[in-house]
Amino acid sequence: MKLWLLVLSIIVVTCMNLLAREWNEWRDGRRVLLVRAALPEEARLKEQKTVLSAQIEGLAVRDLVVVEWIGEADPKVWRSGGRVLVTALPREIQAELLSLAWKVLLIGRDGGIKAAWDKVVPPDEIFAKIDAMPMGRSEKSARESGADR
Repeated sequence: MKLWLLVLSIIVVTCMNLLAREWNEWRDGRRVLLVRAALPEEARLKEQKTVLSAQIEGLAVRDLVVVEWIGEADPKVWRSGGRVLVTALPREIQAELLSLAWKVLLIGRDGGIKAAWDKVVPPDEIFAKIDAMPMGRSEKSARESGADR
């Protein structure tokens, strides 16, 4: 019995490592803005998409990919429609988004949750959060010094 539990534990840990690696490989060091909504016609989702659409350049400059997770469907990359497996999301993120309630998460380059909102988030607020992080400050400084030239 103990041997069976040990083997089962090893299998579970291996699967978790594979899923974590899949998430990290997909993310490839990019920041992620994960938008969770119950329904595709939810007004907040439409509003969030509208405000983000006006700031495509700001998202790109900050290496921020937007992922929509609507209802029970698999999360999808905003604008490209690429699928992200729910099971590949780290447990911390899954736990934060288990309910269908509206939620917006900012996931940093290190894969950790940097901010969570339960409202439509203006891009300026997202950008300010990123630009205040140590890596964000360094990237912002590099952008500004490049603009001076």
